[in-house]
Amino acid sequence: MTRSFPLLLLAYLGAVSLILTALSLLQISIAAAARFAASRGLWRTTRALGMLLSLILIRRRRMAAALAFENEVNSRVQGGDVRTAKELVRARMGGKEASPSIRNAAINALIAAGAYEAALRNEPAEHLAQSPIDAVQLVLCQINLAEAEYNLGRWDAAEARLRPLDLASGAFDVTRAGLLQQRAWIAAHRGRADEALELCARVRPTWLPVEFRAEHHFTRVVALLAAGRFEDAETVLREGEKTARRLSSKRNAIFLRARIAAAGGDWVAAEKQCRLAANHPFRTQGGDGLFLWAQALDKLARTADAAEARRLVLERDPESEAARAIAAASSAA
Repeated sequence: MTRSFPLLLLAYLGAVSLILTALSLLQISIAAAARFAASRGLWRTTRALGMLLSLILIRRRRMAAALAFENEVNSRVQGGDVRTAKELVRARMGGKEASPSIRNAAINALIAAGAYEAALRNEPAEHLAQSPIDAVQLVLCQINLAEAEYNLGRWDAAEARLRPLDLASGAFDVTRAGLLQQRAWIAAHRGRADEALELCARVRPTWLPVEFRAEHHFTRVVALLAAGRFEDAETVLREGEKTARRLSSKRNAIFLRARIAAAGGDWVAAEKQCRLAANHPFRTQGGDGLFLWAQALDKLARTADAAEARRLVLERDPESEAARAIAAASSAA
């Protein structure tokens, strides 16, 4: 009996080790499957896998909670259920403490929902990161909040927010790419085409998750438009359309096609593409695209339709710079 005890103990430890190894492999497999589903735009599958993973990660509850929340709100937004996504964010945040991962997921969801002011109210308090994951997420929060700033028309504030992030973002591919792309987007919209193109050239698409790589091409498109290189912009847009996975990306590609047409003076084509984008299932944000639709309709002397397009800007993207411009013009009239 005494001699058999060490053998039983070894057998027990071996079994526990096998179980833990199997569980770890299962976690990795489910996480990989969830990432693959997201890269293909399979948002219901992504949400289901995220929930399953959160159940398995019993010993890592903080990570499990973040994964479950991120998968849930992302899949809701990209599945077109923006209202539920906003409710989930409101219920989860609500003045409570949240990890940087959860806070960044909330900020992303709010921006995608057009709730830019709410996203800015969820800015994380300054504190030292407790892990590499926290460090990445804290930088991503600031990069994403710059988007909230410029969607509100606060371009100077967006540039200022990005200014101190070089050192913190340099350690991670995704943050380095995000910082360069945001700066390029801002430069293009402020007429600094050469700067925007140089920033884009420093980004490798593989630094970004698959479902976000279309945004790299879209940033190059606006930079090329700012440079007056319309044919090149058309070529790059086709690359972006091929890589688009998210519902919002696919809608934004249509608006960019309209922008290329408008830049070339083809207002009939611009109006058609804007109409297609306006009727797309993803119907939040996009205020600048809808405003372009109104401008195209004005060019075609369709005054009543242009007024309706402006109403859609106020309805679907009420916090946007375009909505503010329309409200100001209406007040001045």
